[in-house]
Amino acid sequence: MKRHARLLYAVGLALGLAAPSSASATPQRILFLGDSVTQADDQHLSFRYEAFKGLVDSGQIPGVDFDFVGSWQDHFGGDPTFPDYQGYSFDRDHEGHWGWRTWQILEGDAFRSPPENSGTGKLDVWLDGYTPDVAFVLLGTNDISRNNPGKRPWQPTEVAPRVAEVVRTLQADNPYVRVILGTLIPRSGDSHDNEIPEFNALLPGVAADTTTDTSLVQVLDLYSSLDWTIHNYDGTHPNETGEAIIGGLITPALLPATPGDANRNGAVDLLDFDRLAQNFGTGPAFAGGAYNGDFNRDGAVDLLDFDLLAQHFTGGAPTSAGPVANPVPEPASLVALVAAGLWIGRRRMA
Repeated sequence: MKRHARLLYAVGLALGLAAPSSASATPQRILFLGDSVTQADDQHLSFRYEAFKGLVDSGQIPGVDFDFVGSWQDHFGGDPTFPDYQGYSFDRDHEGHWGWRTWQILEGDAFRSPPENSGTGKLDVWLDGYTPDVAFVLLGTNDISRNNPGKRPWQPTEVAPRVAEVVRTLQADNPYVRVILGTLIPRSGDSHDNEIPEFNALLPGVAADTTTDTSLVQVLDLYSSLDWTIHNYDGTHPNETGEAIIGGLITPALLPATPGDANRNGAVDLLDFDRLAQNFGTGPAFAGGAYNGDFNRDGAVDLLDFDLLAQHFTGGAPTSAGPVANPVPEPASLVALVAAGLWIGRRRMA
């Protein structure tokens, strides 16, 4: 056992571990928010279906470990037949809107009658019906396509701030939401050779600017794994192979992190202990999730979570899961660890 891990256990033993909680974990509510690539049409099952299969293959049980949420279930032009997978029915809830731009997601469809089977409303209204724990956001393709009936700026530098506003709308609904920003996938057309990479390069800045003390925002690279000449059926939308690739990339990002890896940087270390210490004693109906120290998702940050962190402590070495992105850590040290342990002890004795 590493020296840091021994110290964690020593602090835990000195405090005395709490009795097991009677609370049970709730399903992780997952939102897929996007345009036609997210919705898919009547001939394609969608990358959401592939992510569903990936979660099931990883041992996640629909309705128990995860629950897809959204205001509707339709595909564009009609619904394909979704085969059951491993005995489970596909959870069709989503927020994919064919042809929609970021400003329509934020403001609604007042500037343009939406295509049939593309949905109505806007994000803050949709969120009245559900509250996601994790949101996968894939938006921007229609904005920079220049097909712009709302006369809104289409340049990547103008669209990226609207994606940031989408993130903040999600955070206003749930201050503890974890947001994954997908990079736009390649599509045909000479202009997209430059504009899509330019937009994608802005997303890490959006993630850094919108990450808060309680809400982690990360970027997941889809672009570099896809080729529109091979993986798209019409130059824009992914074919079955493309959907499988996207779903395969998304699945690890949706899986629960290694217990203790609050910031999902691939290591369980002092930064994660700092996060737990900041929220220790929060409960019994804490909605913060693993990013805020509730590693067992029982609605409280307590010594059970401390014990999970200690069991998986790596002291900075990456876990097998590895990072989704590279958030910028705050400084931490063994002094901070000991101080946090003493602070937890004072909280318990108070």
